Amino acid sequence: MIDLNCNITIEHSLSQMELKQILLLVFILAFGMAIGLTLAIVGCAIYPNGWWAMFTIICYFFAPVPEVFGRLASQASDKEHPDDVTGWEHLGGFLSSFIATMGIGILFILGHVKAITWETFGYEVSGGITILFTLLCVLGAARHFSKV
Repeated sequence: MIDLNCNITIEHSLSQMELKQILLLVFILAFGMAIGLTLAIVGCAIYPNGWWAMFTIICYFFAPVPEVFGRLASQASDKEHPDDVTGWEHLGGFLSSFIATMGIGILFILGHVKAITWETFGYEVSGGITILFTLLCVLGAARHFSKV
């Protein structure tokens, strides 16, 4: 319970179980991102001329941004039921999928033109899939907390 100076009272309490679930999500996010980034950086560091693949990490960090903005815009719009999906959420999901696919597609192009070795490609793809799967799981589980 927080009492602000302008006499507005905000009541929001999380149960012990919800708090544990949120902490577990943060732990899973940190662990998955650490494993994925380690694989991506190792792939660039071990093999010569593999640093071109570092550009795909930018895609992995920007992939969840449209999804988050789509959810925020959806919360601001009028919905008949809280479980309804709006066009903003569909647009955010589409753009997030496009950016994530672009990150993997860039690796295929770099491997095809021999800018990176196929070993670097393997490390980068496994790191990218780990990062994207972690983000997918965390954003999917976070959808539950936004409706509570």
